[in-house]
Amino acid sequence: MHRTFTKAAIAVSSAAVLAAAATAPAAADSAGYAGTTVGTTVATAPVLYKEAAGLADCSAGLVCLWQNSNYTGVMVAWWPPNYNPDFRTIKCSACSGGDFNDDASAWASFTDRNYCVSWDINGGNPDNTMPVGLHGPFTPSWDNRASSISNIGCP
Repeated sequence: MHRTFTKAAIAVSSAAVLAAAATAPAAADSAGYAGTTVGTTVATAPVLYKEAAGLADCSAGLVCLWQNSNYTGVMVAWWPPNYNPDFRTIKCSACSGGDFNDDASAWASFTDRNYCVSWDINGGNPDNTMPVGLHGPFTPSWDNRASSISNIGCP
């Protein structure tokens, strides 16, 4: 099945990326979405923001997070090597607090690299690795705890 992704529904605040954004050159990921280059990766808004999504909406090549453990509600997704150091920048009217911070309950990693979510803004411990090719709900200790996502330093 072919899916068309648009970035029209993505809502990101002006502080969406890192404070270093002013000095970092703009880059585009494999889908052409601009972000901020940090080292060899790109900090960016999700390439897909979708309401009432299901597991089938996370296409090959994407890492996805869902608001609900049954892959419904809001879904956000990134193409590698993109990541997001601060889920408060992902505005979401259906989420508690009005953003995606501490609102992820399920995940899928259909990429070529491990991704991990962290309880902390800008990463750090603890991290929860999402292995390549797998998906599932977060355990009770991780449910609604993710504040950032990365593919760097994942165990």
